[in-house]
Amino acid sequence: MNVAPVVLLESAVGAPLSELTDLLGQSLEVEYGDRVAIVEVRPEGPVPWRVTPEGRIPLVAATRAPDGDDPFAGLEELLDRLVVDFHYVLLDPHRADPALVSRISGYVDRVVYFTYDTFGALPAAVRPGAQVLAVALLDPPDAPYSRRLYRAGTTRLRMPPAHFGNRRSYRELPAAERQSLARVARAISCRTVGLALGGGGAWGYAHVALIESLLAEGVPIDLLAGVSFGSVCGAFYASDGLGGLETLVAECTSLAFSVWASVVSTSALDRFVRRRLTETYLEALEVPFLPVATNISTGEAEVIRMGPIGLGVRASGSLPGLLSPTIVGGVRFVDGGISANIPASMLPSEGADLIIASNVLQHPGFTQVRTGGNRFTRVAFELDPIARAKDLILSMSTLTRQGGELMSVCAHVTYQARLTGVAPWDFMRGPQIVEQARRDVGPTIDRIRQAWGTLARPGGGS
Repeated sequence: MNVAPVVLLESAVGAPLSELTDLLGQSLEVEYGDRVAIVEVRPEGPVPWRVTPEGRIPLVAATRAPDGDDPFAGLEELLDRLVVDFHYVLLDPHRADPALVSRISGYVDRVVYFTYDTFGALPAAVRPGAQVLAVALLDPPDAPYSRRLYRAGTTRLRMPPAHFGNRRSYRELPAAERQSLARVARAISCRTVGLALGGGGAWGYAHVALIESLLAEGVPIDLLAGVSFGSVCGAFYASDGLGGLETLVAECTSLAFSVWASVVSTSALDRFVRRRLTETYLEALEVPFLPVATNISTGEAEVIRMGPIGLGVRASGSLPGLLSPTIVGGVRFVDGGISANIPASMLPSEGADLIIASNVLQHPGFTQVRTGGNRFTRVAFELDPIARAKDLILSMSTLTRQGGELMSVCAHVTYQARLTGVAPWDFMRGPQIVEQARRDVGPTIDRIRQAWGTLARPGGGS
């Protein structure tokens, strides 16, 4: 059995490390059937425990006494024995001196560091070059909000301080807190699921059916990257879950007017998003959402990591030539589909272990192009500004489809939506597009279920 020992370190703000260790161990045991051991690292020697759904119980493990005054000798032998019988060994070093913790951090596979400031200095006990998983402690809902930028790959956790001290088991926690802890547990055990949502105008409503089906099958979504309408879907889900997606579908008429108004200024799309979401800022989201836009100065795809959610969505969907650009921090952004229509390549560096891509762009021929039957009508169609706008959308769809398919190569599973009778400007037909996609997504969900099942089995992520 291949086991990944993990060190959990006290954060700079004094996170309740011992309780977090217990709850994360219970989450791995309850959710995935992993056999988990916890080892308290003390100056006088290690103390092993086995994790159960109710908490720690003493673990009888044959280990010799430390040599002289060196407790690490006994710890090293204990770990060598535990890795044979357990899927994960969590080390709880809150009572150990920094010198001992430093020796441990060079022995383990990864270090988990709870912090408010992911750009701050690591504890002196962490050796340079150690694989560090940062867990950002978000402000509790009743605390004054403070804006922070998080490093790529950071997992986010919001746990009300009042919870700690009750010593409740994982199963006794409210559902929202269990979901938060399970997300961290998946990050620790290499089970993080990332979803890349491509652009495609109204066709992007097909993303809703994919997300619904994933959750119905028990496949978690730990982070999302989105382009254009994929950013709209990602924002509504990351902020308000399935309820947010229901709002997005129900508000399809208002969205259509916002898109049309964005020909003048994409601030209309910004207002549409901002007025309907619970969370306001990207960095306040517990489920990371990464809107991807194109820096028109460099031609490179960039992630908008901080600031209002509506502004990130606006930048990601500023289709050049049709919708106005978006300026953020002195940078002129246009639609992310120009450089990365399916942003799957953004997810590995964010910590995703299973990457699912959703491509909603349709092949040419999905709609009939009107040309006119005589000379007069042909000239009229040539001059028609609405027809020209449609030509632009169809041309962009053709240009970005192939690039998006190349960008999705790093995905483990890709959903290719097959839609009929709808065009990318048919935003008012959102409910019909979702219904079509629900009938179409089944085979892809089967492949995703198999991929997730491999990770979700006991020890599957190790």
